[in-house]
Amino acid sequence: GKADVTFIRNSMKILLDEEEVLKKKQNEARNSESPEEIERLINQKRIVSYVQQVDTGHHSTVCTRCVKKPCDSNVCTNSECGPSCPSRPCHADCSLDYTITSGAEIFKSCAAITGIKCKYCKCSFLHHAHTKLKQMKKTTEVYVFSEEQRKQMLEESDSAKNRERMIKDLQGKIDGVRRDIEKKRTELQSKLDKMKVLCPYFDYRSELSCAISLLEEQKQATLVVQERDVLAKISDIFKKMMNEFDKALTDC
Repeated sequence: GKADVTFIRNSMKILLDEEEVLKKKQNEARNSESPEEIERLINQKRIVSYVQQVDTGHHSTVCTRCVKKPCDSNVCTNSECGPSCPSRPCHADCSLDYTITSGAEIFKSCAAITGIKCKYCKCSFLHHAHTKLKQMKKTTEVYVFSEEQRKQMLEESDSAKNRERMIKDLQGKIDGVRRDIEKKRTELQSKLDKMKVLCPYFDYRSELSCAISLLEEQKQATLVVQERDVLAKISDIFKKMMNEFDKALTDC
């Protein structure tokens, strides 16, 4: 359901970040001149991020509008969120009976809700849901080029050939990431289609509009130009999906 949609969105964000990193490294390769600089680029490493859904073993109350980022594995454990976690639930380990219905009346009795609003995120109980999953952002350090590629390039004495080989290989990696982004977009559209079938009253427009609003807020808040560009790309993908859904309804 909604957790899957958020998971896919966070995965797309990481993939778009990955694309920007690879494009930057490709430009470095294009501008490399000296053999020393080329050797440094051949042996360089990069940080790879990925999102993993973890079963916490209990259910918590979360706001479906405010969860913007996956948990940072450096801050959180698999079961509990640290104080600085961007995805800290409104009520961890909720004692209410578990419900799969978002915005159910039962949330008025949640310890996080006062009246009809959450005392933590200030959103209405209608935007709250139970989840047993949390999304963890994890990182690992890897070489940009495989061991075999590094060996071949280090044995090659022609720096110009190595430069061209790096540029070509990085382009292949960039194309692969773009294919993965398109797969995620297709997966997201499929999830929304299924939710419309399983939940006849599911408002896909509201879901996408909420996601777009969150992305726009993040874009305004960040001072990093690259980060704004990535968020704008995801927002454009979601807007395109809204147009496709609207067109499909018009054609019916």
